[in-house]
Amino acid sequence: MRRPLRSDEARSVANLAIDLGDPGRMSRARRLHRSNAVSEVEITPGVAHVSVTEPGSDVYEVSIEVAAPLGPTAVPTANDLDPACSCDDDGDACTHALAALLGIAEEIEANGRLLEVWAGETLPTLSAPYAASTADSQSFFEGAWTTRSSASQLSNLRIEQASSLVVEDIDAAPVIADAVAAIRTGLSRYRAHA
Repeated sequence: MRRPLRSDEARSVANLAIDLGDPGRMSRARRLHRSNAVSEVEITPGVAHVSVTEPGSDVYEVSIEVAAPLGPTAVPTANDLDPACSCDDDGDACTHALAALLGIAEEIEANGRLLEVWAGETLPTLSAPYAASTADSQSFFEGAWTTRSSASQLSNLRIEQASSLVVEDIDAAPVIADAVAAIRTGLSRYRAHA
């Protein structure tokens, strides 16, 4: 049994499926979603890509694009979305697209920041160089940076606009950007008191 959606953002996305679909398609979409047919949800600025597998059938690739970038607190409406699916359904939003919206809602429930990304905002990510050595920089981005870092290494971390930094299938950019900001704040306070 799926957990109920608690956040307003996630519920608003699930409601988009209801707004876009007729009752028959919506019922089939819920069955697909409950049967774990929705997988590989990838949310990037302005578009979400989702795979939906019909039981004993093909895998359908769904993309749901937000027509124009929205503000950072805006929630897309049904009119803002442009769903596309690799199936043969000629309707505005097929069963697979509706099931994909339910999967997107679950991802947004887990990480509310994804709604802003899907609405068209790009996330800051880390970029090299955080230190003098390119090899050290590469090991950091590959997750192999295990040595104790110095304050000077951490203070040189750079934030740039890019799509995402994925660590073990989770977009770590917002967490790392917050951590870098906290480190910089801590370093500036330390320098002020030293």
